[in-house]
Amino acid sequence: TYLDKIQFCVDKLNQTMNDLNEILSSSATKGDYFENIDIETAVNNTLASISEEVNNTKTKIETNYAVKTVFCSKKVIDSILINLLTNAIKYKRLNTNPVIKIETYLQNEFTVLKISDNGIGIDLERFKNKIFGLYQRFDTNFPGKGIGLFIIKNQIEAIQGTIDVHSKINEGTSFVIQLKNS
Repeated sequence: TYLDKIQFCVDKLNQTMNDLNEILSSSATKGDYFENIDIETAVNNTLASISEEVNNTKTKIETNYAVKTVFCSKKVIDSILINLLTNAIKYKRLNTNPVIKIETYLQNEFTVLKISDNGIGIDLERFKNKIFGLYQRFDTNFPGKGIGLFIIKNQIEAIQGTIDVHSKINEGTSFVIQLKNS
């Protein structure tokens, strides 16, 4: 019995160490290489990497790129896209095909990347202050560790950007990312 408890604790500690390693290895820094990234190409590459999920769920992708390129770290853009697109598919409403809208536009000195879905939504009255926290999960019916939003928020803030969330239960969620133009 004691060995089982010790093994359980060792396994949990190992998982925590793996999670922290993932967070540290994905952390953006001001020293990251910034470049002009074609947002359509970045989105298409991400969609190609999750094409099985997209096809299996009959996900519809709608895009509107008023701004064609973003000046950013490729690592950060890739992380934002993979986390938000897979979440939009994972947290789809029952008996509803996911619709994901990806758009870019200028707002003051920022390029805005907005990713919206028609999923289950998040109760922001209850969870707004916790949504970007480490190990925060709001629906345990879905697999996950609760580190994806934590990682991208920290990456975005490290490059002096912002991320905000708007959501309504059973209507969907929108993430609005502001990235400095230069």
